[in-house]
Amino acid sequence: MNILNQFDHYRTLRVTQECQLKCGHCPLWKSEVAPHPIWDSLFDLFKDDLFVTIVPPTIRVIDLIGGDPFNEPDLEKILLFLHKKHIKIRLWTHGLTMRSQIQSVLPYLHHVYLFFPAPNEAAYYHITGFDGFSQCKDTLEFLLANQAVTLNCPVQTDTIQELPEIYDIAVSKNVPLMIHYDPDLFTRESRQYIRRFNRMKNVTVLQHRPRNGKQCQVVPIHMQVPSSNRKIYFKETMNRIRHKIQI
Repeated sequence: MNILNQFDHYRTLRVTQECQLKCGHCPLWKSEVAPHPIWDSLFDLFKDDLFVTIVPPTIRVIDLIGGDPFNEPDLEKILLFLHKKHIKIRLWTHGLTMRSQIQSVLPYLHHVYLFFPAPNEAAYYHITGFDGFSQCKDTLEFLLANQAVTLNCPVQTDTIQELPEIYDIAVSKNVPLMIHYDPDLFTRESRQYIRRFNRMKNVTVLQHRPRNGKQCQVVPIHMQVPSSNRKIYFKETMNRIRHKIQI
């Protein structure tokens, strides 16, 4: 497990680097060296009381990321532990997981960010190298009926043309859409085109910067700034854009 961000009330924890997808922009599956875990069993850090050094009592919100967190065998134990600590969990997943696995952890989750890079089967396969669009849609329908969910859409130069159709799906399902992109990859005109979606209802457009090393690029980098009234909420700043997060 790796700590990617450290703030007074917030952590990003990467619990695994394993993922079924082979996205063209992702370095995880391209590495010939298998990721080496810090602990033989991730749950050992809970049993050994090491967790308090990683997640002190001030933490209110954790983003749990991978790879895909559902590839971590101890995921449900970890979520139960955090739930008992009254920590809100935002889980980032591609959703290509058995329904029973997803259903078993829903009571412990505050929000799910569902990787949704494409609006159809062909584009999804082109981006991810995996024939999983139908299952992703099924997971979305299930989450809409059971859990707060946001579509997580990272934009690449070869997928920018898919944005209108992805937006149409978000509108038809009445689900929030988060679009994020690396501005260095796009022309000025393309950046302006992407930013126009920020005017749409239930759409957030953010810039992100690539992470160093072998890390999934699907989750944009977060920065958190506590508010003056810490008992009620803190303001999450992501690339200079602030969002009020209830805690």
